[in-house]
Amino acid sequence: MSIIKQSIKSSAYNYIGILLGAFFTLYLTPKFLTTQYNGLYRLLLEYAGIIATYTHFGIPLIINKYYHRIITESKEHKGFDFFVFGLPLIGFTIIVFLFVVFKKPITRLIASETDYNLVLHYVLFMIPIFLCNSYLLIQRAYTAMLGDIVFVTFVQNVLYKGFNILAVIAFIFTANFELSMWIIVISNIIGVVLVQLKIRTIARRKISLYPSWEFLKRNYLAGDFAKFFAFIVFSNLSAFFITKIDLFFVARYTDLSNLAFYTTASYFVLFLMVPYNSVLAISFPEIVKLYTQRKKQELTPMIINNAMFGLALSLYCFLILWLNIDFIYSIIPNGELYEKGKYVFLILAIGKLVDISIGSLGQLIVASEWYHYTLYFSIINSLIGIILGYYLTSCYGIIGSAWAITLTIFISDIFQVLLGYFKLKIIPFDKNVLKILLLSTFVFVFCYILTRLVDDKYIQMVLKSIFISIVFFGGICLFKINEEVNKLTFHFLRKIGLKK
Repeated sequence: MSIIKQSIKSSAYNYIGILLGAFFTLYLTPKFLTTQYNGLYRLLLEYAGIIATYTHFGIPLIINKYYHRIITESKEHKGFDFFVFGLPLIGFTIIVFLFVVFKKPITRLIASETDYNLVLHYVLFMIPIFLCNSYLLIQRAYTAMLGDIVFVTFVQNVLYKGFNILAVIAFIFTANFELSMWIIVISNIIGVVLVQLKIRTIARRKISLYPSWEFLKRNYLAGDFAKFFAFIVFSNLSAFFITKIDLFFVARYTDLSNLAFYTTASYFVLFLMVPYNSVLAISFPEIVKLYTQRKKQELTPMIINNAMFGLALSLYCFLILWLNIDFIYSIIPNGELYEKGKYVFLILAIGKLVDISIGSLGQLIVASEWYHYTLYFSIINSLIGIILGYYLTSCYGIIGSAWAITLTIFISDIFQVLLGYFKLKIIPFDKNVLKILLLSTFVFVFCYILTRLVDDKYIQMVLKSIFISIVFFGGICLFKINEEVNKLTFHFLRKIGLKK
């Protein structure tokens, strides 16, 4: 299955998940949970997701980098399956022990003084959730190497979101938050089991968990493996400060209610990330393969095409959301409270769009021999993120946190572009970036004028959404900005009978 076809299928499940998540985030929780309990739910799940990215010890990246060398190019791969699926369980046991022993210090670290007792009561629920999330990240990387991430995308974005809704419904009828958390835990366990069964089905060989390090010896990988593993451990820690430090400062230096406002606004950003994340997940194995084979003539167009495909669809989502943001908040239960996070979305969206514009360049750097440069810079950028996060959150609250993370992402992207240019001789964008920015500006200005001419907010929303869709995708086709977006547009038109 091609990258674009898998991307479309994965994006479909992602958007179904987002719609389910939207019902959950924008209706159920604001309506039936207090802002404090909504913030508590967000804190537990967000931190579980963050911790999950460290408890897998970088194994997803190891799979991405070494799978084809070990599995495809050599028959001597004994023990690799044990390493990626069995070894993490040992690390999980150690982390769980530390988490239980240091439960109170951990709670004081992540929660404000006013919320400490409430968070302490539920903090251990994070353990099974982050363990399952961590294992699912490993499974996702493995299924990507097998050429099929569609099912794991379904589990992450449809199955889990469905259980989230069930958890809140249970709370509505029982007022028992603990029961709701148990439902979340059970859903995570079910998801991991189902994906592992799927892996056994789609793998063209037996998945053996017999302990062995033979794959390292036979493929002469021990030295390189250890070096890359150390890189991952430290770079993952740095990645937290670059991409997630805002959540820490909001939870620690404001309160759970502000965290609810912040994470609700952050949720809108997910709509922007769906096409981009799908392309990244699917394209990484191909990028590693092309770089290993030194096929730069194929690699450069792929990097540029991925960037433009993701940017085009993400810009469309941004225009739809931001130009209708007041309408969206007006229909959210208790929207007058949550509207506090409106500009949080705008600031975070700007940062993500810039990040999306460089496409798969970050993946290429990791796959290259220059990957260690990212660690050195990440440490520096992490310090910048901590300083900005503390200062801006203390002074400007959740708006300051949004600016801190966005500025940190800007700096990170500038570094990646410079590294790509000077070391890899690749620039991840072309003149079409300017075309799509001009097109987006035109759409934005026209819709802003439209809001001045039409008073009814429902009519405004419909007219703006129709205009954005027609002019934006029409402009992409007219100016030949991205061939893959053109194909997607024509495919949609044929589906609805407007094109033969």
